[in-house]
Amino acid sequence: MDVTGAGMQKQAEVFVLKDDATTKFKAGQYAEAAKLLTRGLALDANNAILLSNRAAAYQAWGKYAEALTDAESGLSIHPYRAKLHCRKADALHGLQRFSEAIVAWRASHDASDQTGCTSDMFAVGLKRSEDALAAEVEKLKDDATTKFKAGQYAEAAKLLTRGLALDANNAILLSNRAAAYQAWGKYAEALTDAESGLSIHPYRAKLHCRKADALHGLQRFSEAIVAWRASHDASDQTGCTSDMFAVGLKRSEDALAAEVEQGHIAAAIAASLDVSDPVPPLPHYPRYQHNLQSRVSSDGVTALRPLLLAHATLCHKALR
Repeated sequence: MDVTGAGMQKQAEVFVLKDDATTKFKAGQYAEAAKLLTRGLALDANNAILLSNRAAAYQAWGKYAEALTDAESGLSIHPYRAKLHCRKADALHGLQRFSEAIVAWRASHDASDQTGCTSDMFAVGLKRSEDALAAEVEKLKDDATTKFKAGQYAEAAKLLTRGLALDANNAILLSNRAAAYQAWGKYAEALTDAESGLSIHPYRAKLHCRKADALHGLQRFSEAIVAWRASHDASDQTGCTSDMFAVGLKRSEDALAAEVEQGHIAAAIAASLDVSDPVPPLPHYPRYQHNLQSRVSSDGVTALRPLLLAHATLCHKALR
C-alpha cells in the first residue's frame, strides 16, 4: 500500500476513534472516552480536535490538570480557536485558579474562530468563574477579620495577601491589610497599602484614616494631621465616624506639639551647656538623632556639639 493510502487509512481510524469516544462521553463513560482519544492521538499527535475532546473528557472525569495540558497543547496548534480557550478556562476553574480562568474565558470571547462556541457558553462560564473568585476573596477577607479580632495580626495579613493575589485592585482588602499591619506594628507596610488603596478609591475616608494611622505610627505627625483632615473631607464616609476623625486628629496634633516642645527644650539646654565637655554616649533614638543631624551647619561637629549634649541629657532624663 502506498503512503497516501496509508495516510488515508490512518485518518479513517482516527475518525472512528473520535466518534466512538463521543458516544462514550455522551453515555457518561469519560474514562473510556479519554482512552479512545488517547489512541487517536497516538496516530495523529497534532490533532487539535482530539486534544479538545480529550480535554472535555478529562474535565468531566475530574482530571483538571490533564484537561488543562490538553487545552494548552491544542492552543499551541490553533491559538485562535475559541473552543480550546473554553476548555482551558473550564480546566482552570476546576483547579480553582479562578482569576486565570476569567482571563481564558475572555480570550475565548475574543478568539477569531468561534466554531462550536456560543455567546451563552462564554457568558455562563465567565460569570461562574467571577462568582467563584468573589466568593473565595470574601472568605479570605472574613477569615482575616476573625484572625484580626483574635489579635492574630500576622495571620490576618497573610490571609489578606492571599486575597490580594486573587484580586490585586480590591481596595477593601488593601484597607484591611493596612489595619492588620498597623496593629502588628508594621507602619511602613500599612502606609503602602493605604496609599495603594487610595490610588483606587481616592475619596474613601477610611483609607485616609489608615494612611493617617500609619503616618502617626511612623512619627510623621504633621503628615498624619493632613491625612486626618483629608479623611474628614472625603466624600465616601463609609466605615468612618466623626469620633474616629476627632480622636485621631487630636492624637497626632498632641504628638506634634510634644515633639515641638521637646525641640525647644533641647535648644534651651544646649545654650547652657559647655561645648568643651566631652559628648556622652547617645542612646538609640534614631528619629531624634536624625532631627539633630539635619541641623548641622557648615561648621560641622562644632555646631552640632551643643545639640548632641542636649539630646543626650534629655534622653537620660527620659530613661530615669
